[in-house]
Amino acid sequence: RTESAAPAGVRAPVLAPRTESIQPPISTQPSRLPAARPSALSDEKLVVQTIQDWLRAWMKQDVESYLGFYAKQFKTPDDESRSKWEQTRRTRVSRPRKIEIRLSALKVQIADAENATAVFRQDYRSDSYRDSVIKELTFIKQNGVWRIEQERVVKASGLPPDR
Repeated sequence: RTESAAPAGVRAPVLAPRTESIQPPISTQPSRLPAARPSALSDEKLVVQTIQDWLRAWMKQDVESYLGFYAKQFKTPDDESRSKWEQTRRTRVSRPRKIEIRLSALKVQIADAENATAVFRQDYRSDSYRDSVIKELTFIKQNGVWRIEQERVVKASGLPPDR
């Protein structure tokens, strides 16, 4: 076995052997790697991970997990009550037979230790509705966890979603 040389004190990356089988992209198994220090992941990476997890819950139509990504002080659209907003989201997330969402052109900006903004293109498709929009999520960090404080459509992209 040949190992690549790495500078002293730096571990050489371990590459998995090439196989023909397809592995799932996301593992639900605990990592066998040593635990990373909390500061090892940047806030930007944590916000990106939060967005990916939020989208995953949405596409799985796991309403409780999906709603859990929103801060307690989430600013609802049109200043509607939180309970009315949640009722609408429960219906819209659970009703379709299938939801597909593609995200692209993601840009995350960390304002300070507790505030961040993400802007991206979102292509949404279900059996009853589809759209393509530019979306902005404003995040607040609460107890070390990034939560969505505000969600708004910046503009319709003017492009139909990919088929």
